[in-house]
Amino acid sequence: MSKSNIRIAVMLSGETRNYNTVGDRQHPQYFVNILKEYYDTVDVYGTTWSHCEPPDPTKLALKQFVQIDQSVIDEWVMEDFMYR
Repeated sequence: MSKSNIRIAVMLSGETRNYNTVGDRQHPQYFVNILKEYYDTVDVYGTTWSHCEPPDPTKLALKQFVQIDQSVIDEWVMEDFMYR
């Protein structure tokens, strides 16, 4: 079976909590490996809060990873509802 030349992007978002200690079959890399069986390119992006432990890059290579402070959401919520 030949692989599809479609490029896949996977976005991981939220609190990383036990990301670095979760078992192999529960780790996002397991899902990415399955996708790589069918697609040539699978790019993984991630975002989490600044108080969370960043994902271990040796477990899953992220094309881009961003940590942001919770205040970003707090400030957005406080904006005028009609203009946000």
